[in-house]
Amino acid sequence: MENKINIGELDTKIVVQVPVSTRGTEGQLKKAWTDTYTPFAKVERRTSETVSEGNLEESQTLTVTMYKISGLNTRWRIKVGTQPYEISDIDPVSRISPLCILTVHAIDD
Repeated sequence: MENKINIGELDTKIVVQVPVSTRGTEGQLKKAWTDTYTPFAKVERRTSETVSEGNLEESQTLTVTMYKISGLNTRWRIKVGTQPYEISDIDPVSRISPLCILTVHAIDD
């Protein structure tokens, strides 16, 4: 399968964060995020054109095309600007493609 993206379209710098679990003073589990990678990516907003109650939530869904990172999984997250997004789907395009497509949803802190 051929790549249908121009390298010049990877114009947005994002931050890929990896979770780090630690224990607190009373044994509680704490999750912190470590900025691990800062690749350039193509970020596209996905919005449903239908009129419904879910339309407000749909505006917070993005499609991110970037180079593959070894070990990337859905436990990781990305930040576009200051907004964190959880990774809900990773499409590897093909085995030989250097790019992957992520579907991400906004995290409300």
